[in-house]
Amino acid sequence: MCLAIVYKETEESRVKLCENIAKVEFDGKGTILTDILKRKTEVEGYPKMMDLSGGVILF
Repeated sequence: MCLAIVYKETEESRVKLCENIAKVEFDGKGTILTDILKRKTEVEGYPKMMDLSGGVILF
């Protein structure tokens, strides 16, 4: 199973938004991230990079 940590990246820093993400969905407004406990996190926009073998998703 590939689980990911999600970060919001700016020029100065990288802030963790959530972790143990097992599912990524896209709707018309942004991205819905679901962790292994079925908790959902909604993020505006779409990822700029997804490295699932490395376990990282960047917004």
